Amino acid sequence: MLLEELPLLDELTSAETTHYETGNWTKMPWCTLSLRAAGTGAHPESFSTATGSYWSASSFTRGACTMKYVSGGLVSERYLALWVCLEAASHNGYRCQFFDTATSEQWVAKIFKVTGGVESLLAESAAVTGLFGKHLGFWNNNGTLEAWYQPEAGAWTLLTSHADSTYTTGDLGIDGSGSNPSLTGFHGASSTTGKVLNMVV
Repeated sequence: MLLEELPLLDELTSAETTHYETGNWTKMPWCTLSLRAAGTGAHPESFSTATGSYWSASSFTRGACTMKYVSGGLVSERYLALWVCLEAASHNGYRCQFFDTATSEQWVAKIFKVTGGVESLLAESAAVTGLFGKHLGFWNNNGTLEAWYQPEAGAWTLLTSHADSTYTTGDLGIDGSGSNPSLTGFHGASSTTGKVLNMVV
């Protein structure tokens, strides 16, 4: 499985107002709103509002997913997150949050195990500067949870990782806060072991 070769599930550029709560997508039950639809990319609703949708058309073993951050300035408490092995009804799974530190446009990746809606922090990356144009990825690599990013011109780089095999199947999803972050190109699939092309560890 290569992050570069994950199948495209959704371009995230639909302008239909109910796109992320019907059909292939379902609103996360604990969130106030689903992702917002726009021709320029999907995005959360606003600050202090839990916004999230998961790809409910199929379930995935372990799972890997990527998205591209295309617009929206970074300010404190604005974040986006990817989910793998999501069990929406029980609010279980793994969540990788890409979170602004409010310092010199820097951000970090945080990996959580979520059990009944309660988050346990498993790993946190060092700070990275700049987010525009980067692909963000989250991979359950045979029981090792890995957060990745890729600049527009560059290789996939591992941010942080942690071994945990509590959850092995479920849905893929996106949640976030703050109205400006905009995303395109949601890719995802079941994952198997194997290296990522050009990875830098």
